[in-house]
Amino acid sequence: MPATWTRAEAEGAQETVARALGRVRLKLNPLKVAVRHLGEGFVFLGFGFHAAGRRPGPKAARALCARLEHLLAARPNDAD
Repeated sequence: MPATWTRAEAEGAQETVARALGRVRLKLNPLKVAVRHLGEGFVFLGFGFHAAGRRPGPKAARALCARLEHLLAARPNDAD
């Protein structure tokens, strides 16, 4: 894998993946697949990937915060 990819190389890789998936009767969803710069970031399997690394995605982060609030509300003395 090269240190940096050109857009053409990334699009070629996407076409290769699409052909491989087609052999097992699967296809990429054009609404969910896009070639973009890593600086824009993307969410995959609940994680947000950015140039600086990965973090829980927005939906996963909200769910985690809600769960923590629920646990703290159920046991208020544990928060001290």
